[in-house]
Amino acid sequence: MAVAGGGPLSKFNGTIKGASGAKSGIETLLGTVLTGVRLVGAGLAICILSYVGIKYMLASAGERAELKNYMLRYVIGAVILISGTFIVTELIKLAQSITGT
Repeated sequence: MAVAGGGPLSKFNGTIKGASGAKSGIETLLGTVLTGVRLVGAGLAICILSYVGIKYMLASAGERAELKNYMLRYVIGAVILISGTFIVTELIKLAQSITGT
């Protein structure tokens, strides 16, 4: 991809030296953040599920109906949180396979 005219861009081949280190640093940071979000989310999900389960066992019939409604929203939120991090991770892998990096 040489530019005609012999200017400073005439020898540019489309790659920047030293950019791979920054790219791997960003990938490492993103991987660490996604792993952290996944672990914290899973930990919170387990704690909340335990709390709601104990509360459900000790609740009266009227309170159980409320807790069932709460548990439905909880499960939907937990699935979105956990699957969201996996979806982002898979999209990153897909982008890497398409670009060949």
